[in-house]
Amino acid sequence: MRTPGPPLLVPGVRLDRDPAGESARALERAGAPWVAGFCLFGGTADAVASLCAALRERAARPLLIAADMERGAGQQVAGLTRLLDAGILGLGGTPREAFAMGRLTAAEARGVGVDVLFAPVLDVRSRVGNPIVGQRSFGHDPDLVAALGIAFARGALAGGCLPVAKHYPGHGATLGDSHDSRPVVDEGADVLLERDLAPFVAFARALRPAAFMTAHVAYPALDPTGAIATVSPALIGRLRAAVGAPVLVVSDALLMAGALGPGGEAEAARRALAAGCDLLLYPEDPEAVAAALGAALAADAGLARAARAAARRVARVAGGLARRRAARPRPADHR
Repeated sequence: MRTPGPPLLVPGVRLDRDPAGESARALERAGAPWVAGFCLFGGTADAVASLCAALRERAARPLLIAADMERGAGQQVAGLTRLLDAGILGLGGTPREAFAMGRLTAAEARGVGVDVLFAPVLDVRSRVGNPIVGQRSFGHDPDLVAALGIAFARGALAGGCLPVAKHYPGHGATLGDSHDSRPVVDEGADVLLERDLAPFVAFARALRPAAFMTAHVAYPALDPTGAIATVSPALIGRLRAAVGAPVLVVSDALLMAGALGPGGEAEAARRALAAGCDLLLYPEDPEAVAAALGAALAADAGLARAARAAARRVARVAGGLARRRAARPRPADHR
């Protein structure tokens, strides 16, 4: 029997589509050795709180439970607070207000058992016609984006959650949406470094721990192979080299068209791990991806070393969040 790989996969849980069926599948998966956590979509506050507690009990080890909460915890969880788009804050808001938004979002998320926020968006809004970033971005100025994003993240940490900045190294200059295509940003290296990458580097230097989600976007000026950032050793290596300290790197969802090529999700996961991603987010068929990764790890010593290093980084973050939950339990009444 193939030895399963370390816990690096983060399946999705679509409570917005099939609450009972998705909860049951998540509970079945929670004890699997390849599960690092879950990414939740939808649900009521009571349902999410109950499920998160049950998942952690079933796993009997620290789990990272995440959600997209760029616009507050109410973006995903019914009954919690939905906040303004980042673009509205960027028109005249202050870092103090961004901090308060991050802290409120994290406090409410943590109150229902979510401890990883896929936010803030650090994409600089630089291309008219961009179909995916829009008001999710704090604005057109890299310094403003960095200042508000860092403040939001500091608030999230104060509220008890890990913020994950996205979408490294920037999705704001694309004319395509990586959910349904593989965008390419044909800008010069100088422009990309000064405009798009600058907020991510500033974030990484300002926050501990620092975590990032990659973009399924290619940047030929920074990686001439044409690889998307998620599977680019050059781009992920550039981030880690610029920071000079451990960072956690999360792939964007592996079911997205921008991630897929020959070999499907399994090959995308293998390449992402080899490139330096630590967490492999939301494949459509996580069991198949886990099996394929297990085979790849058994056949490739270098990939196995990368997996062990990734697992150590994941365990360090998950353990830290678990200790924080134990020291400061969530409120009994989260509504």
